[in-house]
Amino acid sequence: NILTGTLSSGLGSMTGLSILDLDTNYISGTLPAEVGSLGRLSELLLGDNELVGQLPWAQLSRLTGLTTLDVSQNYLNSTIGPEVGAMSSLVSLKLDNNYRLDDDEKLLSYG
Repeated sequence: NILTGTLSSGLGSMTGLSILDLDTNYISGTLPAEVGSLGRLSELLLGDNELVGQLPWAQLSRLTGLTTLDVSQNYLNSTIGPEVGAMSSLVSLKLDNNYRLDDDEKLLSYG
């Protein structure tokens, strides 16, 4: 795909969504906190994009049915929040190959 742009906060109104797969595009900006409103979401696949900033761990932890979270290969400079421990359904967490924008130094490389 060649989707560009940012993720709108309006994403939070798509409450019936179970899978959001926007992998391998040119999506930039931050992951909006409103993603925490997607209560039926089981897979969030945003790898290989141009996302930046911090992940909204507090909001992500509200997704009790989330089994897969892939934000690998972006430009995130987030630490892994303690809230990830509450994500009891999570089976796959991909954070590898994220880089800081300021010095291109690897920050997250967990797989």
